[in-house]
Amino acid sequence: MKADIEKHGKLRLLEEIRSFEGIDPITLWKDAQFRLNHVADFTYAAVVAGAEWILRTFFPRSSKFIR
Repeated sequence: MKADIEKHGKLRLLEEIRSFEGIDPITLWKDAQFRLNHVADFTYAAVVAGAEWILRTFFPRSSKFIR
């Protein structure tokens, strides 16, 4: 992504999350550092994820939200 930023300047980011099983703390830290260093390099950012996936991840004990 750094090469794309250098070549094109500001970028638009689209991320599709199909599943999530957790994240390594070191990876999370490196990702946070990259974001903080490049926050001004993105004009738009969007994350696409299925509603069921989000509910299972953030509300695992709330079965009333899961169909």
